[in-house]
This record gives sequence, structure tokens and C-alpha cells, in this order.
Amino acid sequence: ARQRSDYFTSSNCMVELREAVRLGKPVLLLHETDRYRGVPLQRHIEQCPDDLRDLLFPPDHPTARVVPWYREPAFHAVTMRLIIEHCAIIRDEWSMEAVDTLA
Repeated sequence: ARQRSDYFTSSNCMVELREAVRLGKPVLLLHETDRYRGVPLQRHIEQCPDDLRDLLFPPDHPTARVVPWYREPAFHAVTMRLIIEHCAIIRDEWSMEAVDTLA
């Protein structure tokens, strides 16, 4: 059977995602790496709505907004560190935008 991304077919998920985008909120995607619980990242990219694809999966760096989620406890700390690093980058970008608006 062909695997599909349930995320992009969920009306509730899409409402939340579209609202976050509309409000200019940063978006970070967690990718389930367990092959029995998730699907390959390429499947998500293919099934992402056209109007969101370049934002969520930029053509020049499609994994820029993606953090892999590993279920093995030994890797949880790595995943959390990556999430924190992304949040710090986003915070810095927002701070720079705020400074730019003052100039």
C-alpha cells in the first residue's frame, strides 16, 4: 500500500498550520523516523499543499524546518537539542526583524 502523510489530510492540522502561517508564526516540523509510525520525508513534501510547499520545504534546503524525531530514548536529548537550537535561531531572526523595524 502507498504510504500517505496523514498530517496534510487532517483538516484540524491544516487549520492550525494555515493560521500559524497567516499570523507569521515560525513553523518547525518534527519528522517521525520510525518506519512503522511515520512515512518518508519525501512523502510529506509530495503531499504538502502547493501553496505551502516552498515555505515548509524550501527548494534550496528542504530540510531546513525539519527536525527528525527518534523514538529511542538515547536520541531524545539530541532531538530536544535540535528543537531548542531552531527556537534560538527563530528568536534571533525575530529580534533582528524588530531592530530592522526601528531603523
